[in-house]
Amino acid sequence: MSASKADLVAVRGGAFQRSPEYQMLLSVIRRFLIANAVWYEGDDNWVVTKLTSRLFEQWCYLRIVEAFRNCGLELREWTDALREHLRSRFILDFDRGLTFEGALSTDLRLRLRYEPWILGEDSAVSAKETLCRGLSGNVAWCPDVVIECLKRDAESWRPVYAIVLDSKYTTRITSQHWSDTSKYLEIRSTETKRQVVRQLWLIIPSDLPGIKSEDPALQFNDTGPSCPPDEAVRFRLAVAPIQFATKHLGRTGEADPFHQFASGTVSFLRRQFGASAPET
Repeated sequence: MSASKADLVAVRGGAFQRSPEYQMLLSVIRRFLIANAVWYEGDDNWVVTKLTSRLFEQWCYLRIVEAFRNCGLELREWTDALREHLRSRFILDFDRGLTFEGALSTDLRLRLRYEPWILGEDSAVSAKETLCRGLSGNVAWCPDVVIECLKRDAESWRPVYAIVLDSKYTTRITSQHWSDTSKYLEIRSTETKRQVVRQLWLIIPSDLPGIKSEDPALQFNDTGPSCPPDEAVRFRLAVAPIQFATKHLGRTGEADPFHQFASGTVSFLRRQFGASAPET
């Protein structure tokens, strides 16, 4: 096997590359690779790089977790998987099923899961999962992000409301995107067998960040969606890869849509499910 200097071809286009911060980071990475990368001929050193769409999914999940933390929730990871990745790798990565959980009150909890498997009923019961896709024996579903609101029920926690967010690395949402993800509204509680997913969000990169309801009769504001908790609603979350100058505002003064989503969701869940702020 022979080695030679790596030939790096510049990649152009993409929403992230229009961001000055992203361009600066890309420039640093390219300069490092030009100075140090070595190309090996042969089939023994194939490495599949992470797609930009994959980076966008993971970036969105981390921003969602951060937004809920900024709303006062003390979210903790269930395992030390992410910490172990940070100790042993030069890049940030995490496994399917990564989960953060925190208290909305003494009787209400919030669970944020990255790419969880939504199994058929029998498999979900055997795996002690709180959510299932209803029928047994079917292929598992895997939405990008699932947020569960769990209420204390004797000695266990029962999901009473859930939100699914799916990232789409595109600047234009089509009817096909909604058609591909509408099945997630059929996700049910493993215990009660009732549908619990009432909000479906599609996240897209955009130069004009904000929240838009697919139903013109509804809106999403500081108190959450303007509808009862038993209605199924759909929203778009347009986000920009920029560094916010303050905790909740962008450089041009626009509100951070991730914070808008988290703040409205916390307010909505506490109001609808009778929870007060957690005791300190």
